[in-house]
Amino acid sequence: MLDDAQRQLEARFTELAAMRKPLDYPVYALEHGLEPDQMELIAKAASLELRQSGLRKAHCLVWVALAAEAGYRYAGEEYWPALERSRGEWRANDFRDRLRTWFRAFHTTYGGPVPKGRWAAHFNIIAWPINNAILPRYLQDHFARHLYNLRYELAHCAQADPSNIGPFLLDRYDGSSSRFVYFLQQTELTTMLVLALREEESGALPRISPTLLTRIVADLEAKRLARDYLREARAVIRTRRFALSQPLRTGSALVGGADGGQPATISGPRLAAKLVADRGLSLALIVPDFAAALTRAGLNAAALRNVRMRLPGDAERWTPASNLLTWAGQPREIATFPPPAAPVIALQGETQPLCVILDPLCHLEERSCWVLRRFDDGLYRQVVQGHVRPDQSYVILARRPLPDTDVALAGLASVPAAMPDMAAYRLKVASRMTEDQAAALARLTIGTKAAIWVEPAGLAPRPAGAESVARWLSTEPVILRIRADHDVSGFVARLDGAEPERIAARTSDVLLALGDLPLGRHQLELAAIPSGSPSAAAGAVATMTFAFEVAAPQSWPEAVRAKAGFRLVASPSNARLEEVLAGRAPLSVIGPGGRQVQWSLDTFDAGGNLVTTSRGSTTGARATEADITQVIARLRSANSEAIDRAHRVDISAAIDELGVQTLRFPHAVEPLRWIFEPKQHVVRLIDETAHEEPIEVTGLPLARPLERIVLAAPALIDGQAVESPGMLLTARYRGRSQTAFVSAPASATLHSFAELDLVQRFALPVRDAEALLLLVRTLALWTRAHALGHLAIVRKAVTVDKLREKVATLAAGADFASLLKNGGPAALKAARDMVGGSPGFRSRMCSHAWDVSLRESIPAFASYASTYQVETDAKRAAAALALAFDPLRLRFGYGSEAETKAERLLANRTLLRGAYLAYAHARDHADDPAIAAAS
Repeated sequence: MLDDAQRQLEARFTELAAMRKPLDYPVYALEHGLEPDQMELIAKAASLELRQSGLRKAHCLVWVALAAEAGYRYAGEEYWPALERSRGEWRANDFRDRLRTWFRAFHTTYGGPVPKGRWAAHFNIIAWPINNAILPRYLQDHFARHLYNLRYELAHCAQADPSNIGPFLLDRYDGSSSRFVYFLQQTELTTMLVLALREEESGALPRISPTLLTRIVADLEAKRLARDYLREARAVIRTRRFALSQPLRTGSALVGGADGGQPATISGPRLAAKLVADRGLSLALIVPDFAAALTRAGLNAAALRNVRMRLPGDAERWTPASNLLTWAGQPREIATFPPPAAPVIALQGETQPLCVILDPLCHLEERSCWVLRRFDDGLYRQVVQGHVRPDQSYVILARRPLPDTDVALAGLASVPAAMPDMAAYRLKVASRMTEDQAAALARLTIGTKAAIWVEPAGLAPRPAGAESVARWLSTEPVILRIRADHDVSGFVARLDGAEPERIAARTSDVLLALGDLPLGRHQLELAAIPSGSPSAAAGAVATMTFAFEVAAPQSWPEAVRAKAGFRLVASPSNARLEEVLAGRAPLSVIGPGGRQVQWSLDTFDAGGNLVTTSRGSTTGARATEADITQVIARLRSANSEAIDRAHRVDISAAIDELGVQTLRFPHAVEPLRWIFEPKQHVVRLIDETAHEEPIEVTGLPLARPLERIVLAAPALIDGQAVESPGMLLTARYRGRSQTAFVSAPASATLHSFAELDLVQRFALPVRDAEALLLLVRTLALWTRAHALGHLAIVRKAVTVDKLREKVATLAAGADFASLLKNGGPAALKAARDMVGGSPGFRSRMCSHAWDVSLRESIPAFASYASTYQVETDAKRAAAALALAFDPLRLRFGYGSEAETKAERLLANRTLLRGAYLAYAHARDHADDPAIAAAS
């Protein structure tokens, strides 16, 4: 049977490779083409052969196909049991490595895919069959939802640059499932899968065999929600690809703006003005882009190191010319107006080559009058062309008063200026300009220009953030109202640089609908055709460019998070789940007061499915971090076992109509990891490594947290009972370790809180230096350990606290550590008196505003230690503070050098006590409530 199956698979994969290699399409092992019943018989026969005679190269394709099927069934927990027909048959080292070799040969011979990314590097054997399974079932819900959320942007991406689909899917994922992140790292695979779903009915050569694609789609549609997501996503991705070849849509959408390069020239200085109630017209200068000018000349900011500058009116004040680099485009008020030919920006100390570059940027173009238009911010800015348009407000500046007759006919009104030797006028141009007004303005060398207005009609566009362009969603029609301030027979329109098209108009007001457009920036150029003119070229009197953007609809999870009226934050922002649950990384709510926050905790399995949800108590929106920590602690206790088993934990805060904010904590998955069956008290080591070296396993019993024992890895891989009360287990492989604390209480029921405080024995070495090294290294293991089992989180926290107390006792003395543990003003005062050394040093430890951040506190502590002659070695002072603030940040190294460092550190008890006292005050400051609540 296996020989026949091998020949059948050889023929099948050879046929697929011949069709796909010219197009650079991969062949997947899951495309074996065999029926399910046939695969089941083959699997049983292959399993029997494996147990009797091992793996045979003659049947390599059989195992490649079976391994891919196991990858498709893979549920995210453990791969090898999915491949086994008899328990344990795939635990032999050479079997796994040989399977990887056969997948590599499959890639070389038939063009199979090569797994890539961080996940593939860690799981460097099982990545091959799972990658050849295309889309494992447990990830199908994630995939359908992700496609749905990004369906409009995917449609654009598939049309514009299909090769970017995979990176786009990876970049836009929120990371809520670490397993799905690993899958998305296979960017070539996800690109191929999306294109296969898009082109299934197009008649093109299929990227994935139709039978297999039908199977994947059927499995996706087996769940109602995934079915709805997939159908909607495929409908958009398929249909949107054909909607880009109609009138006014033949140009290329702009990416990142209308001009992808730098401007041809860098404009010189321009004037700006503002009407001030008590001063009249205040004048300013808009500074040119000096940085761009230097860059074009191949220079940098250092070229201005010895150059100084000043603006008009600053007769006695010179400032560094480097200020100009940060003033680009900003209005800077000037006290006087420079005389003709004089620079408006005076420089001193520039070299001749630098003068050639900067001189054009320091002179204002001389004119008989300057025209400044009013913008929405109330500032008048210079119109470089010197013309005016209808329905706009202007300020006209001149060095001397303009002729009264022309001023009256032009509609100018004199306004007081804040500087001498300047004449200033205001001008409000009507929607229709008279011939007399235009003639008067022309005599004053002020040009007039007919205008076109473009404004949205129908659905109002969305704001585009800091940019001024309008934005429509790809699901909305872009409808524009175009009007001119003069009689026209039509308009000429050009979209994104395409061929111009004429739009006939009976009036000066028309509506233009732009149908389906690709995502991205667009630019519509318009020219008005005056009445009586047969074409645009004969007399287009007004032009207009309208920039806008078409964006994909935002997925609802992103929209909800963005529009919530408050924020939930952790400190630090990259805190791990266990730090939050233990209260070492407090949560806080930033939002309006007077509201109630409902807290909840949800857990999810490997497939991203909700397993448990638990509502906690409520707090005020302005609750202290300590109050919120208590709520989280109660949620932790109530959901301890669910948290242990979860692949993702969400902590959420909800405020009625203000929405919900969620912090997501995915559990990273490693090739070597621990699982615990609480009912049987059995712990298992899941081994998905490449077996390139032996696995080392050690344990620390909960009753004796410092006592290291060596354990047998094979027994733990099979499953081993854990004796009460529990044990910390560490598995090491190729320089990486996985640590878990397994709690195994004698009874599943907690009869009293006293049961949490176990009797533990901490056997320390006689020498203090050895004891400190042992405590710090053991504390690191217990802190990093993943908690498994009933009461595991609580028991782990108790053990970590006791280890920290042991470190403090060893470093600062039992009496001193006891005072700090008790806390309170009296205890801290007594502790201060025990520090020793200079009174000034002791006082500074209490009076300084210490930050709980170690990095922020080290400079001040080292300075005080040196000033008061407690410790002149800044590194040793930093080590003492690290021991008090966060022992896990302290690195001693190994061997005799580590013991020497520990001895020297312990020798300075005054330094260590000062560090612990500083930390005690830092914690007190962090726990202080706000002095006043913002209104």
